Amino acid sequence: MSVSRKTNRLSSGNYSGKQIYFITMNTANRENIFIAENIVNEHLTILKHVAHTLGFDVLSYCFMPNHLHLLVAGKHENSELISFVKKYKQISGFAYKRQNGKTLWQKSYFDHVLRKNEDISDFVQYILANPVRKNIVERPRDYLYSGSFVYGDAIFE
Repeated sequence: MSVSRKTNRLSSGNYSGKQIYFITMNTANRENIFIAENIVNEHLTILKHVAHTLGFDVLSYCFMPNHLHLLVAGKHENSELISFVKKYKQISGFAYKRQNGKTLWQKSYFDHVLRKNEDISDFVQYILANPVRKNIVERPRDYLYSGSFVYGDAIFE
């Protein structure tokens, strides 16, 4: 008898095109990695490159110490979320392992494809409020490791 792992994903057609996705990626063993500005800046650079290359807008991001929240939007009909996440985790994980000798990411990730009736701003606020909920800062705009590649500082208003 063969046992195969249950997939967490919807059919691949749900992960392509001009859709909006909420993503959470955890660090391996939930280790606190995103705690220094130079580390987060390196990963922001990688995220910008992969998003640009694979046709995604990063509407909101938050690098928490042991996980990353993203709200991304496919810009083209051929934008594929699974490829985007795989490429980002691959490049960032390789860079981290080369520098630290350790695995960066937990296997897989959590995703939610936003439905037409779901408000983008609810997800943005959830992401930006994460450091407040964890008692790291008092206001979302005080957290250095969150923002938007699309809206800039206006996202905090």
